[in-house]
Amino acid sequence: MPLWTLHGNGRTVAPGEVVHPGERLNWPATIAIGAQHVVAMFGATFLVPILTGFPVSTTLLFSGIGTILFLLVTRNSCPATWDRRSRSSRR
Repeated sequence: MPLWTLHGNGRTVAPGEVVHPGERLNWPATIAIGAQHVVAMFGATFLVPILTGFPVSTTLLFSGIGTILFLLVTRNSCPATWDRRSRSSRR
């Protein structure tokens, strides 16, 4: 199970700072960001197929396949969040 360290004081992110992949905010902020992600995913994965008549089960299947392929290709890391610190630790 992954263990994250608390970013700063866990409540605020100073301008110009980034919450790195191994860090997290306090639990209420983390849960709020997770809920926002679920709402954003709902539109793309459920609402669009329902509106276009495409089967939702097929959309979920290919969403899962895409996630697995992404994790395999990037070796379980997210290039969008790489910075100097995380890139140098991978070498």
